[in-house]
Amino acid sequence: MPSPSKPDISVKDKHDAVLVARRHNAHIPIARLPADALTLIFGFAASSNPLIGLVRVGRRAFQPPEQHATVLRWMAITHVCSFWRSVALEDSRLWSEVPSRLRTSSTEEILRRNGQRGGLVYEYVDVIPSDPRRAQRADLLERSLSLVEDLRMHLEGSATDFARVFGSAAPQLRALHVYTDITEMRRRYQLIWPDRLFAGQAPLLRTVDLRVLKYHSLVPDFLSSIHDFLHCLTTLVVDIGPHDFYDFPSLHAALSRSRNLVNLVINGSFPRLSMSPFHSELGSLDFPHLKACRIEGPIQDTGTLVAMMQIPETCRLGIRCSTDSYLQTRAYPLSQALSERFARVRTLEIAGRSMPHLHNSIAGWRASSAQLLTEDYAPVSPLDGHRRPRLLPDIELSFDVDPTNNDPFTFSRLLQHLSPSFSGVENMSFRISDNNTSLREIFIQNPRWSDIGATFQSLRWLRADRGVAESILHRRSEAKDADFVLPASLQHLALIGVQWHTEITSDEYRHQERSLRRLLQTDEDTTGAIRPSGATRSVTIGGDAGGPHEMLPLGMPDIPFMVVRTVGEENWSEDDIFDV
Repeated sequence: MPSPSKPDISVKDKHDAVLVARRHNAHIPIARLPADALTLIFGFAASSNPLIGLVRVGRRAFQPPEQHATVLRWMAITHVCSFWRSVALEDSRLWSEVPSRLRTSSTEEILRRNGQRGGLVYEYVDVIPSDPRRAQRADLLERSLSLVEDLRMHLEGSATDFARVFGSAAPQLRALHVYTDITEMRRRYQLIWPDRLFAGQAPLLRTVDLRVLKYHSLVPDFLSSIHDFLHCLTTLVVDIGPHDFYDFPSLHAALSRSRNLVNLVINGSFPRLSMSPFHSELGSLDFPHLKACRIEGPIQDTGTLVAMMQIPETCRLGIRCSTDSYLQTRAYPLSQALSERFARVRTLEIAGRSMPHLHNSIAGWRASSAQLLTEDYAPVSPLDGHRRPRLLPDIELSFDVDPTNNDPFTFSRLLQHLSPSFSGVENMSFRISDNNTSLREIFIQNPRWSDIGATFQSLRWLRADRGVAESILHRRSEAKDADFVLPASLQHLALIGVQWHTEITSDEYRHQERSLRRLLQTDEDTTGAIRPSGATRSVTIGGDAGGPHEMLPLGMPDIPFMVVRTVGEENWSEDDIFDV
């Protein structure tokens, strides 16, 4: 007798059964997870959503107030269940950061949980200088100072309440960040700094970050107070802002003792520094271990300071300057100080960028790699993966562009000073952003830069964007401009963002084709005639997806084309020469 058949299960029933199973799995009590799994989950969540944000955001030293809700959320999580609580309370990352904006009870709870673990990060933000809770928080910090590893102080008023803190020993302190921005309305809260910070007892202190805006009399006092630690520091940041600072000898004395620095940042205007013989009397500054350095200020001050510094050839150097009408004379000390460094550059980018703000830059790498200049090439297929951020340059100069008063000759004059050092460049890029056209004006109005063959004698790879690329095509198409010849060593040409004509029968198309063929000949003569035979350079044509450049290979099948799609420029700030 045949067995009864099972009822058919419809696809919908199977789907509903799967959904029920998923909902059941999603509501499994968290206590059923093993301890090692909970630890991994908690550690990942804590690292991806840190309790305290970055120390600096742009020109600000601390993250904008957010009431540190993240800390309170993690403290609430410890009450989910006993098993989760036992895992969470043992994770040191939860109890390692103390933001002063929390309630006193929450702060004391974190300090109690931290116990003697050490590694404590304490951040104090002086929102209201006359806050009566100031003294209470100072007492709390004094009691826990022996556990603090990273101390971040944002002071707007007098440091009297913290006198005992700054006068106590800090045996575990490794990093100190001090930020103050006292305005004229708060001058009555003038900072009084101790003569000897931490009583000279901070043996592990290696990082000092000082940012003083508008109230510069604190700078000499602060540098004098850390005299005992200068020879041990590996990272030093002195940010005095755009205002004039006349007591440069105090900074020079501190730098002369900081011979073990690995990272150095100086931002300020020193009017007396470039005066002769003022700077010659101070002597040179020797930093034999320096790996990354960033200097920001007026061009005459940065040039004198760089010339004064003795740093290794391998040190990554970033300079951000302001320009003015006297750049032609003031740029000479800087170009002299940097000429040897640029002579070792093999990959060079001259760029007009619009992110994070309008600025022109000269970036150089000692490595010879054209890939450093193509980071905006989008992958042609998902298999190629995502774009990788390129390596930071070994040397970079950047100058802010004023849209209301943009003089293209100011940046061009500095390029003229540096051009003799570019003879060894093998890979070159004229990079132009959509909203920054100043570089095109520099290229067109300066005949020396138009003569690429004479300036870059070892060039093998050249990229030109937008207006510069169109200018090169136009110059080469004119028979009367036969002097415009690319170097014979050039093997590859990349033209990005050119407005190509797609109508093959039009005069404009034939005009562009003739210009392109002349550029791609490697055996050019002075007449500029097109030779039907002979070696040709390879070419990359790029632009937005679906642009007219994608039709060029069909009309010129005899030319080795590579077509790429470019994406928006990377938000690469000159402030990121290294991460403090």
